[in-house]
Amino acid sequence: MTVIFEENIGGRIQRWHRHTGDRGQPQITVETVQDVEPVFEEAKRLSNDKGDFRFLGTIPATVIDEVSKINAKRWGISVADAFREIIGNKTSRAHAVWKLLLKDSEYRKFQRS
Repeated sequence: MTVIFEENIGGRIQRWHRHTGDRGQPQITVETVQDVEPVFEEAKRLSNDKGDFRFLGTIPATVIDEVSKINAKRWGISVADAFREIIGNKTSRAHAVWKLLLKDSEYRKFQRS
C-alpha cells in the first residue's frame, strides 16, 4: 500500500492508501487513527475533579465513528445518519449507545473511575 494523502484533524490522523484489490483493480482505503492516551489522562483528571457536575466519561471521536458504523448497519441507515442520531442522543437507540459507552466495562478507560 502507498500512502497518497495524510491529514491530522483534531488529533485524529487520516491516511489515504492506494493499493490493488483482490481482483487486481485499483482501490483507495482510508484509515483513521487516534492516540487515545491523552483521552485516558483527561478522563482520570476529570473523574478526580470535585466540581458541581458529575463527570461520566470522555469518548474519543474514533470510538464514536466506529459505533456509528456498527449501528448504521444494525439500524439500516447511513453512517452519517447514525452519527447524527448518536450525537443528538434523542432516541432510545442513541441512549442505548451512550449507556454502553459510559457504563459498560468494555469502555472502562473512558469512564469515570
